[in-house]
Amino acid sequence: SSDLILIFSYLLYSTSLLAMNPVVINYVNIDCNNDEICNGFKSMTETLIGKEVTQNLIKNKIDFILNDNRISRMSFKIIKRDKKNYLYLKVTTKYKISKIEHESNKKIPFDNILSYLPVKEGEYFDQLDLVECKNIIKKQLNDKGYGEIKITFKLEKEKEAIELKVFVYIGKTIKLK
Repeated sequence: SSDLILIFSYLLYSTSLLAMNPVVINYVNIDCNNDEICNGFKSMTETLIGKEVTQNLIKNKIDFILNDNRISRMSFKIIKRDKKNYLYLKVTTKYKISKIEHESNKKIPFDNILSYLPVKEGEYFDQLDLVECKNIIKKQLNDKGYGEIKITFKLEKEKEAIELKVFVYIGKTIKLK
């Protein structure tokens, strides 16, 4: 599922004014939860320092960042203080999946099902994939004759990774001959 849905949240002081009237950026600051990923973005955004910019120019300049599959969301705001304009960027990166485990009240072929899921160990986690995971697990188990399936997830965040735990509850199963 390489469809990425990125959330844009643009917080600007006087959005309509900035959209029409350019301002000169004096300082750029990036707040990011993963410095390793965001270091490359810093040099790119620093090219805005000393230049007249509009909201659209800033958006165009940083749009390529949002195409990076490691980025979950990004927002920016410009604050005017002491006759200087500060561009603040907030970048939230996705976590890598370090481990996928499951628990079930009955023995199920989870290792076989795992290969069908859009989440993989070592890849970046996208919360939206959980809906697809739930549907795939249910379908795979229904196809094998299991009924009354309830699936829940637990996410445990580590430093820059996430552990995904899948809980599968199997209710009454009726096998037709």
